[in-house]
Amino acid sequence: MEFDYIASQNDGDILRLNEPHIPVLFLIDTAGSMQGEPIKRLESGIVRLSELLSKSDFAEVIDLAVVSFSDHAELIRPFSPSNVRYKIALTAYGPTVLGEGIQTALHETRERRRKYMNYGVPYYKPRIILVTDCNYVDNLPILQNMVKELTEQNKISLFAIGLPGCDNNILQALTKSVVNVDDYDLDELFDFIGNCINKRFDNPGNFIAELSENAHIVPLDEW
Repeated sequence: MEFDYIASQNDGDILRLNEPHIPVLFLIDTAGSMQGEPIKRLESGIVRLSELLSKSDFAEVIDLAVVSFSDHAELIRPFSPSNVRYKIALTAYGPTVLGEGIQTALHETRERRRKYMNYGVPYYKPRIILVTDCNYVDNLPILQNMVKELTEQNKISLFAIGLPGCDNNILQALTKSVVNVDDYDLDELFDFIGNCINKRFDNPGNFIAELSENAHIVPLDEW
């Protein structure tokens, strides 16, 4: 099994304390290049996914978070069981600060791991799903090393969805698990991700090959 367990006293703010949790963080590009139909489609996809996961038998142990980034990074949904409802309203503006977004995502997943450990809750390593059309980033080698170190320590998995216009070299520098889409019709993709999280909960890494096939991308390493 890939979940960790450290015994300690719980204070009751995480549901189903004795069952392994899977934290999933969506890191969403809301820069100015996403204005109009792209941001509407992205918001729709996130809302659909949240609704799908909230109806899952595993809703109370799938812990969902959302971080957006444009000219700054913002936590718009803190980690919480997927059946806890949050209003997601995305606004596209400003430049793309991917670096701050990634650092915020790494901070939030680190804090979530720490909370699980403090409460003695078993957990799978956090999944970060990056959705972006980014074509420029400062300090890429620094970000690359940060992500690589945590990935090799088995503390995170980063999976990237490249939207039209993105620079694949940036995404591939951060993770081997990259899927590119040709348009902004993301509902089906988000539905598929949600169904895979539900279906593959006992071994959630297995769905990357299926996701790649459905996105018409060459198969990638397991997430």
